[in-house]
This record gives sequence, structure tokens and C-alpha cells, in this order.
Amino acid sequence: MNTLLNQIQQEEHSNCILCGQNNEKGLKLDFMLQEDGGVEAYFRCTKDVEGYRNILHGGVVSALLDAAMTNCLFAHGIRALTADLKVRFLVPVDAEGIVQLRARIQRAWARFYILKSELFQNDVLKATGQSIFVRLAKDKPDDK
Repeated sequence: MNTLLNQIQQEEHSNCILCGQNNEKGLKLDFMLQEDGGVEAYFRCTKDVEGYRNILHGGVVSALLDAAMTNCLFAHGIRALTADLKVRFLVPVDAEGIVQLRARIQRAWARFYILKSELFQNDVLKATGQSIFVRLAKDKPDDK
């Protein structure tokens, strides 16, 4: 079920700081394709990535949401770059504990994709992301 996701991740992101399995300093996020076509992963927060005392750094939150959306595209055989990223910080994310990341495709046309991602901690929605991605020119059009 995750073969395409793993294949593209290895080809394109093997050294990614977030999901790259070959990056010894990376987070090694493990995204899994879900039945609804979205992806999901978990991340254990540590004080190593806090901003304000006991709060996960906003840049890290943004990067986690972006990684979820990128890997959702990978799961569908799509290689694309983030063109626009909007993050809404709803509630501070504790610098310690586990977060759940989710992402799904909302719309696709020509070379463009709109995705939404969510970050939960203790079943509380703490941040959301929405992005426009542009498919890399080397990929074939999928005309969704």
C-alpha cells in the first residue's frame, strides 16, 4: 500500500531532514497511506526543537505540516514543490509529547495541487497547513 510513497521518498527525499531515512540527523518521519487517500505519521517532540519554553518551535510545526503534504503527493505518485504555504497556529504545541500529522489532497488541476494538513496532540487540533504545490516538469501530467 505504501510502495509508491516509499519509492518516491527514497528517490527524491532520502536525505530530507524530516522524512529522509538516510539522514542520520533527520527526524525520519514514517508516513503511511490511509484508506481515504491521505497520509498519517507520528512525531515525538523533544525540547531539542522548542522555541519558547516548553513550546514546539513554529518553524518546526510548519515544516512538519509541509512534510505531511509532500508525502501525501508522493503516495499518489506526484513529485511537486511547495509554491505557497499557509499555517494556522491554533494552540501551542507542547515541546514534549507525541504529535499526529495528517494530510490529504483537496484539489488538483493541470500542474497544481491544493493540500491540507493537520497537527494533533492529545487529540487536540493544534495547527493546520494549506499549500499549493506545483508538479515538477519531469513528471507526466495526470489531469485530475
